Amino acid sequence: MIELLSPVGDFDCLKSAVQNGADAVYFGANSFSARAFASNFDDNTLEQAINYAKIRGVKTNLTLNTLIKNDELENAISVAKKAYEFGIDAIIVCGTTGESATMSTEEKKEVIKFAVDVAKKRVPIIAGTGSNNTYSAIEMSKYAE
Repeated sequence: MIELLSPVGDFDCLKSAVQNGADAVYFGANSFSARAFASNFDDNTLEQAINYAKIRGVKTNLTLNTLIKNDELENAISVAKKAYEFGIDAIIVCGTTGESATMSTEEKKEVIKFAVDVAKKRVPIIAGTGSNNTYSAIEMSKYAE
């Protein structure tokens, strides 16, 4: 089965994606999103976006795909918890394109482990395992599994 997954950077893009047949969407919160040129969503609009999509049967995925510094961990956890409380379907870490390929294997493993530990099986974690070489991508995919 093919799933149409659409990036949405603001509420208008979300409406467009949903109304034009997206099965799922992904978007960032105002913090910890590599989609820097998108408007992204604050706490209020994040909840509205999730509700808008869910009512219409569209899955929602939150991107937390920037490197998170130690002094930012509590804030990142707070963003993830809010998204979970609002009904997010999954959280994307390490990105799926550029971010993942620029991280070392150890950095990716650390981020994936942290995300899985914080999620506590409440929501799936989608982890970017891409790399500049096939061996590393396979290794990361096995680790993420």
